[in-house]
This record gives sequence, structure tokens and C-alpha cells, in this order.
Amino acid sequence: MYGTDPKDIAAGAIKHMSKVQKQTLAAFLEELLTGDYSEDQLQEIYRRGDPEISFSPLRYFFGLVRDALNRDL
Repeated sequence: MYGTDPKDIAAGAIKHMSKVQKQTLAAFLEELLTGDYSEDQLQEIYRRGDPEISFSPLRYFFGLVRDALNRDL
């Protein structure tokens, strides 16, 4: 865990990723955030990854991760 603040968790989630992994995740998140996905659909997609923690609204957290990626790329 990288703290309790969602921004810290978002930044920590990508800390040890390679540049290629970050680029791939950034493209995936961009698709999710600009697509016509409901919060329920985003939650379903997120749960498929067997996450250890949950967030709501997930669109907000995905946006934080995308922003962290954009600052890092």
C-alpha cells in the first residue's frame, strides 16, 4: 500500500512499471474513461483483475492513475 490518499495510491500503483507497461495502461484507461462505460461496468472490469482494494467512484480513481501516468511518461 502506498498511503491512504487516493492520489498516493494511484501514483504507487505505477511506480515499478516499465515504460511499455505504463503506455499500455495509459491507453487502456483512456479507452475506459472516454468510452461510454457506466460505473457498474467499470467496477465489473476492475473486479476481473482480482483487486485487493476497492474504490468508488472508480472513474475518479482511474482518472488519478491516468493523470499519474501522463506525468510520468
